[in-house]
Amino acid sequence: MTIAEIEKCINDTEYKYCSLYDQYDKCIESWNQKENALEKFEIIKKRLITQPDGIYTIKCRNSIKGAIDLYEYKKGDQMISEKPQISVKYLENDRILQLSIEVERLKAQIDRKEDKIQDLEKEVSLLITENNELEDKITELESNSAPVTLGEETGTPTLMESAKDFLGQLMEFGAPLLDKHFSLKEQALNLEAMKIQNSGSRNSVQDQKRKEVVSKVENWINSKKDNPEVYNSIYAIYINSGNVLKFSEMLKDNNEELYNEFLTII
Repeated sequence: MTIAEIEKCINDTEYKYCSLYDQYDKCIESWNQKENALEKFEIIKKRLITQPDGIYTIKCRNSIKGAIDLYEYKKGDQMISEKPQISVKYLENDRILQLSIEVERLKAQIDRKEDKIQDLEKEVSLLITENNELEDKITELESNSAPVTLGEETGTPTLMESAKDFLGQLMEFGAPLLDKHFSLKEQALNLEAMKIQNSGSRNSVQDQKRKEVVSKVENWINSKKDNPEVYNSIYAIYINSGNVLKFSEMLKDNNEELYNEFLTII
């Protein structure tokens, strides 16, 4: 603004106080003590004559603690303190650079996830092999077990004794098999979750919401681990359901109380 424009604003607004500051917000002329801004502005104009070229701010207000209005005055033809103009081309190039950096970061993140998926696939393949070996051992154990008889002859194991012996051997080999079986299923589930997460970085917001639902379901299932019977029951339903909708239907048919609890987390 020009000096004349600023003076007109002071007169029209009937400011009572005004002061002068340079471009670094250093006070050159302090606020007037009497309620006469126009008289103070005459002093400010004289001070500006002796000041170097630059940007100055005239601050005005209607009371000592009132809101301050700022009026900028530029003295001289060359404003050294003004910010240089930034070309549109520069902004475009800077944006392209930032996007390129972001793309490379996402590529590296995807590559790491793909490597993790490959490692999980190898681990699952190994677990499948071990699982098959354990199943073969159980089959061999069952085929080599002595036939269960009533034990009428002297020295022949009774039905109960043979059953206890068989169950003891079955638990010796069967327990690790069950552990491996659930470990295998959990690894496969984690692998599927990784694939969903990997594809989610390139899919729509709808896929992200679906992953959040799946995560809620899995967290709810894992919260039941302190009750192995309930956990194994709903875990078996989950791995055989294929999707959340099918899981909810199967859970409802299996246990109405757990189904109602499940609805509260979705």
